[in-house]
Amino acid sequence: TPKLDGYAAYDDGNTLYTRGDGVRGSDVGRAFERGLTVAGNAPRGLGAGEIVIDKAYFQQHLAAHFDNSRNFQASVLKEKALTQEVEQALQDRAAVFFPFARLPAWRGTWSELARDFEHIVSQQRAAVPYDVDGVIIEIIDPELKAHLGATRHHHRWQIAYKQNTETAIVTVTAVTAQTARSGRVTPVAEFAPVRLSGAMLQRATGHHYRMVLEQGIGPGAEIEIARSGEVIPKIERVLKKVDVTLPDHCPSCGALLVWDSDYLICPEHLTCPAQTTKAIEYFFKTLGNNDGFGPATIERLYAHGISDVPSLYQLTQSQLESMGFGPKQSENLLLELRRSREQAIEDWRFLAAFGVFRLGKGNAEKLLARHRLDQLFALDETEIAAIEGFAEKTAHIVSQGLKRIRPQFEALTELGFNLTSSQQPAMAASPIAGKTLVFTGTMRDGSREDMIRQAKALGATVATSVSGKTDYLITGDKVGASKLQAAEKHGVSQLTEAAYRALIQPAQNPADAKPHS
Repeated sequence: TPKLDGYAAYDDGNTLYTRGDGVRGSDVGRAFERGLTVAGNAPRGLGAGEIVIDKAYFQQHLAAHFDNSRNFQASVLKEKALTQEVEQALQDRAAVFFPFARLPAWRGTWSELARDFEHIVSQQRAAVPYDVDGVIIEIIDPELKAHLGATRHHHRWQIAYKQNTETAIVTVTAVTAQTARSGRVTPVAEFAPVRLSGAMLQRATGHHYRMVLEQGIGPGAEIEIARSGEVIPKIERVLKKVDVTLPDHCPSCGALLVWDSDYLICPEHLTCPAQTTKAIEYFFKTLGNNDGFGPATIERLYAHGISDVPSLYQLTQSQLESMGFGPKQSENLLLELRRSREQAIEDWRFLAAFGVFRLGKGNAEKLLARHRLDQLFALDETEIAAIEGFAEKTAHIVSQGLKRIRPQFEALTELGFNLTSSQQPAMAASPIAGKTLVFTGTMRDGSREDMIRQAKALGATVATSVSGKTDYLITGDKVGASKLQAAEKHGVSQLTEAAYRALIQPAQNPADAKPHS
């Protein structure tokens, strides 16, 4: 299908939500009240999609008022009154909400796609009159989808294919250092404005300072840039090198920088303004259930002494107004804070929001599948390392990170966030609770995806490869030799599908449940 390049949203039939971090964000249903319609006169309630604008209409009527279509799409949702041009575009039905479920699609076998790949991709990119930044290629065979599975971040049976169709050669005027939440200092190459793929660009990421040093990227260097996936400016290659002077102090707090592999690092993690404000921004972005706390808002709060998330939750409307926020904006910020506490969110998402290194959403979910949230700070490194996916080094990093966030964590949990536990009530009585399983082969009595879902509900961790931490390898038909060999090597118990089902439901056939090595 075409990959729309618009403003992502979710329509449940009654309310239009921002997508945020894959969960429902703020209510922006005012867009439909203002005249937004669903593409093709389709009904409301078709789920995820994007707000897009007809390309020809944009060029004819809106290009003089908006630098690019993304700016127009955002203006449809803003709280302030619409401009005459935006109102007219809505009346003309040039701007629509396009549900992904209604996208035109090419379907065929992988061999058919491989034989005519460029032509098929080209057709799909041109299949809708809206901006697209590539195509989505998706496996639709149910068994293959179940086999490929998914991570917390993405489906493995779906991938975006993008192309850099335009490049430009520019001269670097400056390289600016920016400090990230992690303390890494990122170089950003600046150059005279150039229009590329419909957008005006002035900056491109240099990734890290080792690249800047080795490739000679500095004032006077000539570089070729492209919009990566037609969105993010990227340095393709360096055509003319120059001598480079590296920064030696953090641009935010002035601390002396240190090398860590390819990166220059600011070591002042607790006092650096850039790291502090970006950590607060990351917290709300990861929760994904509120809006309003973007960089500008957080920087203003920081300028008035708000340097951590718990302090932010203690603010009153009068305090916000004294910081320069208007009455309505102050009221909305407090409502968003209350919503972030009252709306149910997963405990792993809450834990991941603290930004502990190596404890992103996936690892947070694995950790909380084994241990309750209130048990985390009593865990030692050995207990963490015993979990699938946590090597000894990772366990050490996570353990130290948990100690660092404990004061903020305890202060926030006292506010009463509505957290959904990753652990199921049935875990304690389950024979596979706390075990690590790997499923392989074709199952006869149900899909492997259903078996994996059931195993997780019973308190097991499901991995994709066999290791020394695996407790059971569950085998169906047509099992690959590699997993069987790995099980033999590590002494992992193997269960047939029938034996596994008997193990989790012993009353059916206890005799079949005995593992064999």
